[in-house]
Amino acid sequence: MVVRIAGTPPSVRPDPHFYLGSTDDALMLAFQNGDALAFHALLERHTGMLWKIAGQFFGPKTDIDDLIQDLTLTLWQKKDAWQPGAAKFSTWLYRVASNRCIDLVRQKQVASHDGILPDYVPTGLPSAEDRIVERQQAEEMKRLLKELPDNQRRALQLFYYDEATVPQIAGRLDVSELAARSLLKRGKQNLRTLMTA
Repeated sequence: MVVRIAGTPPSVRPDPHFYLGSTDDALMLAFQNGDALAFHALLERHTGMLWKIAGQFFGPKTDIDDLIQDLTLTLWQKKDAWQPGAAKFSTWLYRVASNRCIDLVRQKQVASHDGILPDYVPTGLPSAEDRIVERQQAEEMKRLLKELPDNQRRALQLFYYDEATVPQIAGRLDVSELAARSLLKRGKQNLRTLMTA
């Protein structure tokens, strides 16, 4: 479902193909200049993301339609906060929608008088305990990486932390792609051995 918000259409509308073929940035700029149809086109494209965000925070039992309407209104009100080139539109949309969901969760928690966390606590957010475990795992991984031979350690760091491809790793380590693949394979095997030990 896409919520329709009334707006004053521009005096001269672009070709209908504009709404289907334009980038998110072009549509957002048109919306900022008063083209409500551009906003509706953006919603058509990204309503799935809004549903997913709402579901992560409030779960599947919530009346998602009301949430989507709230998120849509928030996006409408914050349209001038978007800056072209500062971030991808989808990134900006995710941040604005997530922040609004967090606000709604806090409002409902404040309204709860029994002190027991209600069933709408965000399910998509890690708990404090999860964050501690993740930090401990990251520290343990760094410790284990230090025990690997230098080239294997550097190859794995490039692969996992810098998200480098095999050709990029080969270039950075000044080895062939075959050698880079071998370093990754042996590094992973040695890590598994260390973790088991």
